[in-house]
Amino acid sequence: MKDNLNKVSSKWEHVKHGVPQCSVMGSLQFLIYINDFPLTISKVANPILFVDDTSIIISNTSSQEFKSNISLYLIENINCLQGNLLTLNCDKTHLLQFLTKKHNEIKMQIIPSKNNY
Repeated sequence: MKDNLNKVSSKWEHVKHGVPQCSVMGSLQFLIYINDFPLTISKVANPILFVDDTSIIISNTSSQEFKSNISLYLIENINCLQGNLLTLNCDKTHLLQFLTKKHNEIKMQIIPSKNNY
């Protein structure tokens, strides 16, 4: 029985980019890459990280400050990603506004630049 424990191995494969899904080291590598991310954006946003998903909460009752904080967050996010040789998947990125009865929807359009991602 003891011999079976010593015969565990992984298959070697060439990794072209990214972290292999379901790999033993994948979660650790991801955490190393994003370790400084929450500190980078904490001045304008509240990050919530769970495994490989990230939610960012930005709140403000002033529409101008809200827009400004989103712009600042996006700049900081791009810089952090580029510094770690990562990219933002725009197809999986969404903006969702939660409103109260007192506040109207803030009209804005965020257009990602392929040069930045």
